[in-house]
Amino acid sequence: MFEKHRIELMAAKDKSFGGLELTISPRRIAFLKFILEGYDGLAILSTLDAGSGRVLLRFPTCRQAEVHELTNALLETGQLGKGRLIDFG
Repeated sequence: MFEKHRIELMAAKDKSFGGLELTISPRRIAFLKFILEGYDGLAILSTLDAGSGRVLLRFPTCRQAEVHELTNALLETGQLGKGRLIDFG
């Protein structure tokens, strides 16, 4: 059982993942994490600097368009405060 789990983890490392760094309102970090979880784990959110609201999203490249579309919509509607996209790739 352990060996099977280990093989699955190793296979997961071979998949391509993208990253997106955002600066959002620090008060909206939990909201964004909640939204991402609601989209069936669309991306994993890591807080880079809670005080300034810098976060990093990691996601499979096959879902890059969805992540881009969602984050742009949240930024454009002001739901993430005065956020900005730092890097997408």
